[in-house]
Amino acid sequence: MTGWSGWVAGWVLKRPRAVLGVLAAATAAFALFLPQLRISSDLRTMVPPDDPVLQQLRQAADEFGSQDMVMVVVTAPNVFDVSLLQRAWRLAAQLEQVPRVQRVISPFNVQLAMGSPEGLAVEPAAESVPATPEEVARWRARLVRSPLASSLVAPEGQALAILVELERGVGFEDVFAREVAPALQALAAEFQGQAQEQGQVAERVLIVGEPYLGYSITRSVRRDMVVLFPLAVAVVLASLYATFRSLAALVLPMVPVLLSLTWTLGLMAALGAQLTIVSAAMPVMLVVVGSASAIHILNRYRELRWLGLEHGQAVERAMATLAGALVMVSLTDAAGFASLGTSFVQPVREFGLFTAAAILFSLLASLVAVPAVLR
Repeated sequence: MTGWSGWVAGWVLKRPRAVLGVLAAATAAFALFLPQLRISSDLRTMVPPDDPVLQQLRQAADEFGSQDMVMVVVTAPNVFDVSLLQRAWRLAAQLEQVPRVQRVISPFNVQLAMGSPEGLAVEPAAESVPATPEEVARWRARLVRSPLASSLVAPEGQALAILVELERGVGFEDVFAREVAPALQALAAEFQGQAQEQGQVAERVLIVGEPYLGYSITRSVRRDMVVLFPLAVAVVLASLYATFRSLAALVLPMVPVLLSLTWTLGLMAALGAQLTIVSAAMPVMLVVVGSASAIHILNRYRELRWLGLEHGQAVERAMATLAGALVMVSLTDAAGFASLGTSFVQPVREFGLFTAAAILFSLLASLVAVPAVLR
């Protein structure tokens, strides 16, 4: 192990610029795919594609139409207040104008099957918004006749729900995040603003449902990546500077991190894989795993320099001494993450395999890029 690692280090030290040029070209090639990388918020990927329940859900969508539903819930001490009902009526009408909304079912337009002298009649629960306490009482009496209609209003009058049916597949596409979710949030904010103007500060509007949950998860993943990754880098850099008191020590450990991260994310994009709530932890993890090898090399190099070795000899000796251990540690870590490839959950499987690839990329960068940068 010492022989081949020393040979690699010697070869790199003789051609540091050429090595760094090749690495830069490879990094640029992988970086070209980064704009194609997407974040998946489809919670159905957590279930195996051949799961019977998921297959039944797809069959139901084929037979009965879209199953992508969002529920807009209005909560208040008394949702049967005439003023609130008027605003809820307008909210339901506005929801029908939201892009990609196929149908809206509210406590007002929900269809009731009513008996009549002529037979069975189907009519909406309310032809117009109830404007007086007497009309509200009649409307409530009609709602209890239907299990669906009664489920849209809490028995104690503390909440009412409006079902928003989306076009099929829209709930898990980028268009939901671009058009539908912002429109829903704007209407919810407008409703609460009107309530506050009227002194009804206890009224709230909640948006629930699997599509909106996925949208919220995607936003959280993006926010965590924007915040946690730089924070992890800052913590590592602060620790390095406190230990080595050298600006060079801040740059070197980040080289394997940036290379392996760019290569891995570019590979994911090239293969059509997406970041999920599971694999989103990988960039932060690579800050620790990717910088560890470079820190060991840098520390050993400094020790050898203190012992009097020349610059090139110190780099070559440090690589020859540590390469075997670094290879074994990285292979062990990669094998551990690769074992997740046996999982039946696709996001977990992809996380394990791509993290294993990232660790191997980090090892390559540590064995090649680090001595070239030192040189």
